Amino acid sequence: MAQPAAIDVEEVRLFIMDRAVEDNAIDLVANYFSDEEILAAMRRTAQAFNEVQPFVYDIQVKDAKLPYKMYLLSGIGYYVYLSKIQKLAKEDLAYNAGGMQVDLTGKRMQHFQGQVKLMKEDFLQGATAAKVSYNYKGAYGRVG
Repeated sequence: MAQPAAIDVEEVRLFIMDRAVEDNAIDLVANYFSDEEILAAMRRTAQAFNEVQPFVYDIQVKDAKLPYKMYLLSGIGYYVYLSKIQKLAKEDLAYNAGGMQVDLTGKRMQHFQGQVKLMKEDFLQGATAAKVSYNYKGAYGRVG
């Protein structure tokens, strides 16, 4: 299977397993994240990339797409899940059901927080390495 030229909404859905009801069995919704939420995460990822040092070049979301880099995909995953954690935190409420303590939202938040940490690390390491590499290429190109 050939790698796509750019990251789009559908590629993000494949990465975060958000394609069908089977992927979201607890909520029984077709998609856990809306297209608008994914596009907002793409814009946040591009902005975060642009703020990573060294400041050698910027990327932009164009036609709802980003350049295809795995670390950018991790950045998008980080921002969609971060938004979801913030939403779930507002809705977090433990309750009793038939004498049993139920805290489904809290468990989901814990799972998402673990994912978010890994995705953030991957994004920051990849973005920094890409920019440092580009910076070195520029310096050696002028010197030699």
